[in-house]
Amino acid sequence: MKQLSFLIVCTFILLTNINLEAQSFRFGLKLEMFGLVNEKVRDKETYSTKFVLSETPSIYAVLHQGITESFSINLKPGILFTNSDEGFTGFELAALVEKKLSIQNIFLSGGVNLHLNMNHAYGTGWVDVSDVKLITFILLGAGYQFNENLSFDLTVHQALQREYGYDTLSPDEFNVSGPKKMLLMIKIGILAYF
Repeated sequence: MKQLSFLIVCTFILLTNINLEAQSFRFGLKLEMFGLVNEKVRDKETYSTKFVLSETPSIYAVLHQGITESFSINLKPGILFTNSDEGFTGFELAALVEKKLSIQNIFLSGGVNLHLNMNHAYGTGWVDVSDVKLITFILLGAGYQFNENLSFDLTVHQALQREYGYDTLSPDEFNVSGPKKMLLMIKIGILAYF
């Protein structure tokens, strides 16, 4: 909850100090496709690690504030969608610092991403429940600025809190349950500024 409060305060400070006429402030929309690596109980004795690709792009608003010629701050609120059987869908708020490199059009980014997972349950022969839970990710990435209004990036998000729900397998011969764990996400995004 402290992380969410910190990001809300940073958002307020950024938004109240922005001169919308200044060239250093920009607003954009971003679409991201991603893969996630999680662990779920698979049978009576084992967990398995699974890599899942998103079927639907996630969408974000991006508030970009230039600080210097090579440094900027981005705030990125949005919603992330995954396959229905993964139970990892929710609202996100990220705060990032970007550094333009001397190599033409390349930038690095790093920051914190907060994911508020939505409650979700389903099952046919098993029960899979995802909790309403705030999960913090640390992220690092790199990107390429195609032109003034269009960029592409790749980011890796490492989960700090891993459990986000429970799986219960209940075939006739056994009843097994265990926590679902988020390990990391890899996102590929395209951002258009207006």
